[in-house]
Amino acid sequence: MQRHGRCTRRYENHVNRVHPCSAAISACGRFIATGSEDNCAYVYDIRSSGYLHKLQNFSNPVLSVGFHPATTQLMTGTLDGKLRLFQPSSGALLPRDASAAAH
Repeated sequence: MQRHGRCTRRYENHVNRVHPCSAAISACGRFIATGSEDNCAYVYDIRSSGYLHKLQNFSNPVLSVGFHPATTQLMTGTLDGKLRLFQPSSGALLPRDASAAAH
């Protein structure tokens, strides 16, 4: 396989102008998540350029995103230090005790 230094796919819609917002790829290789300064996080299907879910209702910019290494659960972190856990395939916010099931 030849590698070329060119862009093969763009994932857009998230805003990143002032704060460094992270991006993450799930261990299963199916999802890409990004933080955003528009107080949302975005979950993309790795095979397309469109987003699957726009995770909303954050009170501050979403600066950090990360996937659990053994599950597809997505953790988001906002500028005010709040953490939330999501199921990326559905975009559903998981209850606070869901993190105990991930251990």
